Amino acid sequence: MPFLFASAVYGLLGVAGLATGSFAAIPLSAVVTGAATAVAVATSSTVKWHAPWQRTWLRWPYLAVVLAGGVLVSGYEVPAALCTLVGIPVLLVLVAQCLTSPKTAS
Repeated sequence: MPFLFASAVYGLLGVAGLATGSFAAIPLSAVVTGAATAVAVATSSTVKWHAPWQRTWLRWPYLAVVLAGGVLVSGYEVPAALCTLVGIPVLLVLVAQCLTSPKTAS
């Protein structure tokens, strides 16, 4: 989930860069990775684990590695066209999932 979220954000940034012509490359950001990790933390409790130990021993280390990896690649520049080509289809899939997912009563 964090990679999908980050891809969608970078896709929108790519569209903005291409539409305005103000930038041709997008630097990867630790802020986007942090937000993606926060989304993953919020949604990781809904993952169906095969064994109870996995919830602790796989969930948290995975999220820590995702966050650390995002901090390590922070500043690396990716072409705006590539961000758009990858991110916009991901964004459309995420929106479609949100619209078609079953609603739960609160």
